[in-house]
Amino acid sequence: MFELRYGVRCISAAAFMRIALPLVYYRVKGIHRENSGRINTPNQVVAKVSRIEVARQFFSPPPERIRSLPSISPGKSVNGWNF
Repeated sequence: MFELRYGVRCISAAAFMRIALPLVYYRVKGIHRENSGRINTPNQVVAKVSRIEVARQFFSPPPERIRSLPSISPGKSVNGWNF
């Protein structure tokens, strides 16, 4: 994902009918706990949705089918997506 290589910290997601693996990967990559205990999530996704059921997906945790995937590293291909 070129956004991560170039330090892009906010992306726009439009025309998604369901949460895709690359969106989840981008969002969670780099999450860490600061010394103060605060959780820092450096990568933001701004979603443009036109249906309430799609909006619910963006406000919910990732689906189990995505959470249960093994760890992803750059250059790896998972379920047809290249990272």
